[in-house]
Amino acid sequence: MIHRIYYNDEIYIIDLNNFDSMGCYGRVFVNEAKNKAIKMFYIASEYQDNLQRKEHVCKTFKNEINAYKLLSSNTLTLQYIPTFYGEVTVEKVEDGNGRDVLGEYYSLAYSMEFIQGRFDKIENKQFKNLSYIKDEFKKLGVENTRDASVIHDNDTILKIIDFSTQEIVYQI
Repeated sequence: MIHRIYYNDEIYIIDLNNFDSMGCYGRVFVNEAKNKAIKMFYIASEYQDNLQRKEHVCKTFKNEINAYKLLSSNTLTLQYIPTFYGEVTVEKVEDGNGRDVLGEYYSLAYSMEFIQGRFDKIENKQFKNLSYIKDEFKKLGVENTRDASVIHDNDTILKIIDFSTQEIVYQI
């Protein structure tokens, strides 16, 4: 199943059958021609009317945005993250049949560079520059890389995604 975002006369697509494009809170829509992606936070059907969950997702979104801003301002860390283009307001999301599905998403989205490649979870392998990257992130106030994913060249991290200023634990 496909969902499409229409933003600034550009179309971003996600295949909901491709689990690499989806996380616990966000879905990554891609415009390969523009080399850009939009991460939009979605309303999980089992939590549709849960205000606690919505607050949790909002905090997670804000922490990710703040982390991108902090890391983008530093030349040492900038090389390890996708270019951050900022928060965006998405006004139209459709499924593959052209049906409006904007209601399945929170009004929480940001745009970033699309990084082509296969991302692996950070904890699945040893990387020779992991300690350095984590230390540099922490110096800037980005504490949470627990759920991060990376593109790597054997034992060296090239790009990292899914980080935040702090981990927000969801309490049911």
